[in-house]
Amino acid sequence: MYTVGKMSKQFKISRSTLLYYDKIGLLKPSGRSESNYRLYSDNEVERLKLIIQHREAGIPLDDIAKLFDVEKNSITDILTDRLKCIQGDIKMLKKQESMILSVLIETVKKGERGTYNKESWTALLLSLGFTSNELIEWHRSFEQSSSKEHSVFLQALGMSNDEIKTLKLSL
Repeated sequence: MYTVGKMSKQFKISRSTLLYYDKIGLLKPSGRSESNYRLYSDNEVERLKLIIQHREAGIPLDDIAKLFDVEKNSITDILTDRLKCIQGDIKMLKKQESMILSVLIETVKKGERGTYNKESWTALLLSLGFTSNELIEWHRSFEQSSSKEHSVFLQALGMSNDEIKTLKLSL
């Protein structure tokens, strides 16, 4: 049997989190000690593992409670809804990423202080998770949407005309 203290230490969660889970009925202790401490069995330990796993996946507590009530709820429906939510978040974040990159491009073209050179711009995109192929595609897309603006941007990064010509030929 596990006490609140042992559970919170083992799973690195606060005591108040466990008490809250008990309060909302998500994780009830299987018994009480003579001193009236909450006691959890191996079944509750396994349930807490699942709760933590689902929370890390971003599933709200209400939905986690529904997941445990399989007879009344479809696990696949809850998980599918969460995936759709995540996809919406990813689309929104990608749009924000694109907008911020556009602002940075304008900043570079204006030559404002603290702007990028070709190495630091490439490093930024790589740190954002762009692959080498995606960098090429990014330049290709920029070139197709506005060849002149792309050239101005590349010059502002400190690329020579020969480097720009070579890059554009590779696209």
